[in-house]
Amino acid sequence: METTASSFFSYVRRKTKSKTPIGPLKRENLVSVQDPGEIADMINDFFCTVFTREDQNRIPEPRKTPVRTRLRRSWITTKKVRDKIKNLRHSAPGQDGIAPKMLNSCGEEIVWKYTIIDTEE
Repeated sequence: METTASSFFSYVRRKTKSKTPIGPLKRENLVSVQDPGEIADMINDFFCTVFTREDQNRIPEPRKTPVRTRLRRSWITTKKVRDKIKNLRHSAPGQDGIAPKMLNSCGEEIVWKYTIIDTEE
């Protein structure tokens, strides 16, 4: 039984992506630190030195600059949206969490909504 367990864990280790550990680290006085909690504290202390605390009462006002060029209007038509949705591959959902199959099943109801979203932005 133990050989089965050890072979299983050996298999898992081979398939798991290698994660390089952090440490040991040395303090300013050159003392070696190996405890994960102390290492985390040292890294946190280091990163805290990068950030500063700003005086919330003295935040400058942004300068107003004139608009020199305007963005071109995006001409998204319902036909373009319909064609894009129709040609979606049935794969995993995108960043919006909506699966292509769901978009296809909604049909015309969703096409004009996506067109409106683009024209209002």
